[in-house]
Amino acid sequence: MKKNLKRFGLSLLSVVLILLTGVLLSPVEPDQELLWQGDTPIPVELEEANLLTKFDSLYALYGHKKELPEGYEVQALLALSVYPELQDVKVKFEFSKTVNAPLEANFAIPTLLLPRKHRKYRVIISSAEEGFFSEANFKNINFNGQVGILAHELGHVIYYHDCNIFQIGNWGLQYLLKKDFAATHERETDKVVVYRGLGWQLLQSTLFFNQYFGERKKMDKTTKELAIPYIYMETPVATQENGYYLSIDGVFREMRSIDAYMPSFKKMEE
Repeated sequence: MKKNLKRFGLSLLSVVLILLTGVLLSPVEPDQELLWQGDTPIPVELEEANLLTKFDSLYALYGHKKELPEGYEVQALLALSVYPELQDVKVKFEFSKTVNAPLEANFAIPTLLLPRKHRKYRVIISSAEEGFFSEANFKNINFNGQVGILAHELGHVIYYHDCNIFQIGNWGLQYLLKKDFAATHERETDKVVVYRGLGWQLLQSTLFFNQYFGERKKMDKTTKELAIPYIYMETPVATQENGYYLSIDGVFREMRSIDAYMPSFKKMEE
């Protein structure tokens, strides 16, 4: 009996070591692919009332294999609309009172063992009414900002979907252990949203969180350390990024680097 247990323990250890080796040897980069498609539309302001009447057509185009968030279905469909590669991918939007962030994207771990077409991803939206992020509740963001932040989370999903299970494991280790890796990945994911045509919507969500955390600069040391990953910047304008996400100025810089955004800038400056 003891010999059998010992053999089982050694076998289990061998499997764990093999898996860990596979994870560590699978290269991952924090960067995202940033390619501008010439026909990408640039909506400056998505009109909620008008779009709510188009739910059926939006759902027919972008709702396949999706579980949408109750009350925010249109916002989710609009965010999904800029990711055609997710058309046949299972994505579930859900609310949670215990998630430790305003929003986060992850995956149903057992499905990572299946072929990519059978994977299932999750976009979790905080519905907490108490705690540090209670005032940063999704419902408090305006319509365009909600589309922008959902598009950011879906940007993570396309990153995950392009990775095999070992790469996802290594990505998780790098993200948890290396702040520079995590910060680069989050800023790159913000850039994805800009390159998909939703830069103005990303700007709305950035403005919301910038104001939220800007009002909390006088936090005690422990609370501030908990908030660091979600702080966009210390001042309204910065020449360099110093948070985990693009600053307001950073979003503007990315938009201005793409010629297709310039007509909307000129129109606003008139």
